[in-house]
Amino acid sequence: MPSDEENEEADVAAMLNLTKKKKKKKKKVAGSKDKSSDDAGAEADTGAIPVDASEQQRILAELDAAQEVGDPNDRKAAYSYDELLERVVDLLQANNPDLVDKKRTRIKPPQMQTISSRKCMWVNFQEICSMMQRDPQHVYQFFMTELGTEGSIDGNQRLIIRKLFY
Repeated sequence: MPSDEENEEADVAAMLNLTKKKKKKKKKVAGSKDKSSDDAGAEADTGAIPVDASEQQRILAELDAAQEVGDPNDRKAAYSYDELLERVVDLLQANNPDLVDKKRTRIKPPQMQTISSRKCMWVNFQEICSMMQRDPQHVYQFFMTELGTEGSIDGNQRLIIRKLFY
């Protein structure tokens, strides 16, 4: 007598066996044969000639071209880079005159003083930050990172730099 395991394996095998399930074939109706012959006769009567795919594509392209409206001002992609750049600059100048007027600001050089052998002071630090329109704390962090040293801002908004340059 087969064991339970063998019965389970047989059940699984039977479930996975798809040979019994076949796709059902459609039955042909006797009238369908007549309809196909009638369609062929209709084509012959109307004079319609079956057309291949390339011919259909050519006809569709001609119909599309006939439907397009010709606009003499539409150059599509015929613009050069220089023409497009001029158009953008002209539009910017017309809409945003503030961008056109570039005022060149000259920033004063920093006034540095030596406090001791280990410290130096940037006297006009606050003035330069206001000329650059930047937050003094942001400029302070930038310089400390770039110089790789430590420093502080005193009560008179001057930058004190500890000399730890290597």
